[in-house]
Amino acid sequence: MDDLQTPAEAIVAHCHSLLDEAESTLTDQQQEFIRTMQNNGQRFCAQLVALHDHIEEMRAGKGYHEIGHELRSPLTTIFGYNHLLLNGMMGEITPQQREHLQQIEHISTRLRDTLDQLFDNARREV
Repeated sequence: MDDLQTPAEAIVAHCHSLLDEAESTLTDQQQEFIRTMQNNGQRFCAQLVALHDHIEEMRAGKGYHEIGHELRSPLTTIFGYNHLLLNGMMGEITPQQREHLQQIEHISTRLRDTLDQLFDNARREV
């Protein structure tokens, strides 16, 4: 699970850095979006703990869809809000903010791919 936990924690850290380093240059709406991404990163981390606790049930074919939804839901929110911020749809961003948002996009993509692979493997085992 570390291959999922560490990147998820990195998303939270990048959001924290965005708010700490550039809060004065962010609009209220941008700050709200970043906080939402940060909260969803934390929610994702909590769901990883639940996944770890239920891994045997998942192998037995129980709880697969519920756990998958609980992990993908916060990740989808992170993707959407990050896309809006990164593409300037919520206002201008600085080069430093763009760098953090690009890192969040890269990490989120890796998390999504890792989740897809994890659940594909679990389906094959069932």
